[in-house]
Amino acid sequence: MLDPLKLTTLMTLVILCPCITEHQHGAVIHQVKYYSGNCNFVHNKYLGSHIHFYQNCTATFQLQLLIAGDVNPNPGPDITANCDPLKHTYISYSHAQLSSMQCIDHTVSLDTWKNIQSLGIQCKRTTYRGVRAGWRKQLKKHRPTNASLSGNLSLNPPPPSMPSVNLGVINAQSIGNKSAVVVDSILDHKFDLVAITETWLKPDASTADFTPDGYTFTHIPRVSKRGGGVGLLFRSNMNIAIHKFDQFKSFESIHCEISDISQSLRLVIIYRPQKKSTGCSFNDFINDFHTLMDLYVLHKSSLIITGDFNIHMDVPDDPETIQFVDVLSSYELLQHVTEPTHYLGNMLDLVISREGESILAHTNVKERFSDHFVLSCKLNMKRPAALKKIITTRHLKAINISDFCSDFCSSAFSTNLSEITDMSHLVDQYNITLTDIFDKHAPAKTRTVIITTVF
Repeated sequence: MLDPLKLTTLMTLVILCPCITEHQHGAVIHQVKYYSGNCNFVHNKYLGSHIHFYQNCTATFQLQLLIAGDVNPNPGPDITANCDPLKHTYISYSHAQLSSMQCIDHTVSLDTWKNIQSLGIQCKRTTYRGVRAGWRKQLKKHRPTNASLSGNLSLNPPPPSMPSVNLGVINAQSIGNKSAVVVDSILDHKFDLVAITETWLKPDASTADFTPDGYTFTHIPRVSKRGGGVGLLFRSNMNIAIHKFDQFKSFESIHCEISDISQSLRLVIIYRPQKKSTGCSFNDFINDFHTLMDLYVLHKSSLIITGDFNIHMDVPDDPETIQFVDVLSSYELLQHVTEPTHYLGNMLDLVISREGESILAHTNVKERFSDHFVLSCKLNMKRPAALKKIITTRHLKAINISDFCSDFCSSAFSTNLSEITDMSHLVDQYNITLTDIFDKHAPAKTRTVIITTVF
């Protein structure tokens, strides 16, 4: 039950008489006075709020009571009264009433003031004046806000995520004839690694046309016949090692190990040709795949196997699909591609990883590249820092052409030109003279730049 003394104190606090001064765009409650003796509520700025209204309208507002003790701050309507409990009561003032209001001082008795002190609601509002205002402002910046406590914002947000490694899978069907398309695909998807099948490259083929600046290309060509071949295109600043294994009869493969500071990944790129190209049956492929998995089953590194398997994974009732899915299940492997990767609607290009490993974030099927579509995978690995190089530049626009020509004409090379008979000596003197003049008018400067993929 509410203490009568507290109730008397609260009822005294409810009596509010605002002093409202009209402005052009609204009225503001400047002060509310409660004092007794030396206890001046007005001086300490206990209550104050803005009540906005506009001319020729009614300003409607509801005062919020400051209540302490054992009274509910939001008691709600009186359910015993003969009225609608959901109906809210508002105090309304017209423009004329607001303009006619005056400031009236209300005082409380000494006993009531002591009761207010006992309730702990007479404390002076915190200000930032004085020599310690600086640290108070800093303290306020670090206080949790309502937004952070509501769950929308975290009080201890995690650090920003590091850039992930982007892996692309492409069935090129002659990468030498599609060098521009390869470059466009790398730019569009920002690939850090590109696993390529059916490169159709010879052992001595040039790879400069489709190898962007800052990238390295390695491949294993098909030696005996035309076509085939597998390769890997990767950023030069990545720590990648190529492991040599004996090639299997039923498929072509390249084995890579990708390492960063915290983890390593074994990447195997596979191209399984049709039976007419190798003469191997599907059972031969299953046996070779068992042998391959036995090489990696004890490796602690994460594992991703990708490439063109020429298995119709979109037909779950196909006997070859059933057999291959059973092999994957026996090694606790997962196949992540769920969309057709061939323009005829077949799912031939696969991305496989171990169950329980989080190395693969997601896999998406992108645009058509050849008969196959491009696969884009995001790996949960930290992308290496950008590759940098040192370049030398000259501010050629700052050269005064007339002074440059004058220095060249007065140089020893120009005056003694007729005396030089040896052609190689003439070229050397010409280069030395021009270099000296360039150093005078536009000195060479070196700077470090980040290598970007620009073609």
